[in-house]
Amino acid sequence: HYPRKMKQQFSYRDCANKALEGIHGEKTWVGFWDIDEFLVLKKHKNVDDFVGEYLTSGALGINWRIFGPSGLSLYQPLPVTKRFVCRQNRTHATVKSIARLKDMNMEMAPHVHFPYLNQGALHDTNGKSFEGPS
Repeated sequence: HYPRKMKQQFSYRDCANKALEGIHGEKTWVGFWDIDEFLVLKKHKNVDDFVGEYLTSGALGINWRIFGPSGLSLYQPLPVTKRFVCRQNRTHATVKSIARLKDMNMEMAPHVHFPYLNQGALHDTNGKSFEGPS
């Protein structure tokens, strides 16, 4: 429970600190997603393989792809990944990220879409650095 403004940012920092401290075992990475957001892997079988290929330092920014109700107006008791299958054509500028814990600036609560870094850069899967959108 985070009874203050910017709750999401402070909860993300708390999560990152707990991962860094090894409360649940040694961790290398932390990802910042909301409960209604998903990481869809195309060519990797698991997240470890994905970050192993694309993230050696800093943070990996992953663009939003927005899915909608696919023209349906009645509830169906299926997982959201089965109900919401149509997405916008454009790639949204907003990103969510996976960060290397030791590269994060733990003095600052992460932005809700990307962490502040002490070393490395926010980059995409092509290795291109960019500034995260606000």
